Amino acid sequence: MIDELPAVRRTAALLVGRLQEQICAGVVELERTIAGRSSGRTPADFFVDAWDSEGAHSVRGTGSTRVIADGVVFEKGGVNTSVVTGANLPPSVVAQRPELAGHGFFAAGVSVVLHPHNPHAPTAHCNYRYFEAQAPDGARSAWWFGGGSDLTPYYPHL
Repeated sequence: MIDELPAVRRTAALLVGRLQEQICAGVVELERTIAGRSSGRTPADFFVDAWDSEGAHSVRGTGSTRVIADGVVFEKGGVNTSVVTGANLPPSVVAQRPELAGHGFFAAGVSVVLHPHNPHAPTAHCNYRYFEAQAPDGARSAWWFGGGSDLTPYYPHL
């Protein structure tokens, strides 16, 4: 699917895939580094579930769900991606932008939640996505890139 996308969409899809790879590699490296410093603890790795949707509810696409649990550093976490297209924008979008009624969409995103064992280390969370509306004639009618991140809770040592 990704190879068939127009350039901007392909770039967004490749970006979220690279982010997932880099974040997961960093988490696994941290798990192994800390495990090497403590005896008897086994570092965790990600369980990967690649998925492909062929049109459930007029949405099709691909993605990857990666879950880590019971590690040396991380109690649990997930680093997930999705690249999807749909024939109609969600009603919530059309309610805010009525001129986009009847338009299709493309979305590529990455979502991260990482819960460490240490209660003094923050839980990391972020979502970033590229979203594009497509007019019935195939032209891009609107697009945006956005998201956010937070670290919570955090108990500093005073």
